[in-house]
Amino acid sequence: KPPKSVPVLPSPMETVCDMRTAALSAWETVPLAQAHGRICGPVQVPCPPAVPIAVSGERLNDEWLSLMGFYGISTVAVMR
Repeated sequence: KPPKSVPVLPSPMETVCDMRTAALSAWETVPLAQAHGRICGPVQVPCPPAVPIAVSGERLNDEWLSLMGFYGISTVAVMR
């Protein structure tokens, strides 16, 4: 089976609030299909490499949600 080609990174997402506010706010986990337009809450990344696709406080859009799906992510924590 041929390897997947790595997608080009989309444009930066809109920052809605600072990372601390988003990471410490009330949050819920939703499927990617329900996350469009929501604000990314606390981020959990494995270490290494500890490189998140989205950062707390950013508004999630379809381009970035598609990238998350490409890497096998099926849910995301969003602010309530």
